[in-house]
Amino acid sequence: MNLIFDLGSVLVEWNPKKMIAEFDISAEQKILITKELFDHADWLALDKGTKTEKAVITAVANRTGMSVQLIGKLLIDTRETHTEIKPTSALLPKLKANGHNLYCLSNMSHETFDYLKSFEFFKYFDDIIISAHIQMIKPDVEIFNYMLKKFDISAQDSIFIDDKLENIQAAQSVGIKGILFDQSDVAYSRVAAFT
Repeated sequence: MNLIFDLGSVLVEWNPKKMIAEFDISAEQKILITKELFDHADWLALDKGTKTEKAVITAVANRTGMSVQLIGKLLIDTRETHTEIKPTSALLPKLKANGHNLYCLSNMSHETFDYLKSFEFFKYFDDIIISAHIQMIKPDVEIFNYMLKKFDISAQDSIFIDDKLENIQAAQSVGIKGILFDQSDVAYSRVAAFT
């Protein structure tokens, strides 16, 4: 079986609300950062690799009136909140030992992946696709078709594990089964069943 993992909220923590709450900025600035960075089209462009981090920082600074230095620091702080989700990553060596092919498909900027790629669990993946590297993004169906070709795998022998329903539905539209991963005991047990 081919098991394809997302990263954020599956193998690494990704909780923008919690991150923003911990930023050392005013309540008004937290609202602005939420609206003008994390909930803005620029964030998707960063993940898709169609805008550079420098361009996004400048645009967010212009929209919010905050300094380029502060926005840059917030992006660095955001990267540093990505910590490994140990219960999930602990499954990877067991899945590999049980004969499964393991892959990674994640929406992520160049800079965030550069920060994360030293995590130990990456060694268990047969191949990795990061959205910014190919300028495609989930839930667009094209990224799933690209993935099947690049990994040289069949949809019917593949399961996609992701925390967003729209991404699971996009995978299912090309014949890939999905596990909606919410870090619950049920979600863990569905993945662990393959060990």
